[in-house]
Amino acid sequence: MTRHNIGFLAVDRLAKVNRTPIRTKRFKSLFGKGWIDSQQAVFAKPMTFMNRSGEAVKRVADFFGSTIDDLVVLHDDLDLPFGRLRFKQRGGDGGHQGVRSIIERMGGNNFLRLKVGI
Repeated sequence: MTRHNIGFLAVDRLAKVNRTPIRTKRFKSLFGKGWIDSQQAVFAKPMTFMNRSGEAVKRVADFFGSTIDDLVVLHDDLDLPFGRLRFKQRGGDGGHQGVRSIIERMGGNNFLRLKVGI
């Protein structure tokens, strides 16, 4: 329950609001399948070390047939004030090792990020 777990806390909240339990352990992740409005969604939390998140993200994406364009990655951001949200498409890793790992494993940076200020 630290600020650095804000990404997981946000995923948990989104899943709860959308009535999607996150219980399945597979692909080095804990995940659940559900819906956001009429769009199917997979809520996943990598169970690897943070700097190896890309390994789990890639496995989940491959299994569900998702492309890099389908991803929405939630993560903490030290440069934003606490609680502030910022959506960003593309870009570098901003020094975030987990985002760097996802960029490397997915082979690009064309995914949506929801940054949560800590």
